[in-house]
Amino acid sequence: MKGLLNGWWSQLKRGINGMHIHVNAKHIPKYLGEFEFRHNRRDCSETMLSELMTSF
Repeated sequence: MKGLLNGWWSQLKRGINGMHIHVNAKHIPKYLGEFEFRHNRRDCSETMLSELMTSF
């Protein structure tokens, strides 16, 4: 379990550093939600966009 969490956190940090210049602390829950969504659907990327669009 520890290795899985370390992998998730390192992926989150790489993703934030690769896409965003600045991260505002008040938006951290949104960033975490986005990366959780992507991580949970990493094996079915073809349906990721349609799932995202229907959730709003």
